[in-house]
Amino acid sequence: MANEAVVKQHFASLSQTLSKHDLIDKPHLIFNVDEKGISMDHSPPHIVHASTKLPEVTTGKSKTITI
Repeated sequence: MANEAVVKQHFASLSQTLSKHDLIDKPHLIFNVDEKGISMDHSPPHIVHASTKLPEVTTGKSKTITI
């Protein structure tokens, strides 16, 4: 989806939103937030790791809540 028209539309929409909410000159009030999925019943079947990396835990198979 990253083509010139899509990128131009994104920045036009961003500019309109920043103007609408009077944020053009207030970057300290703009935050980038990403979603996070949290597993409700996390019971990993395995621990996966390599000696050169920090350990990583595999995800469980249960309901997930996105925040």
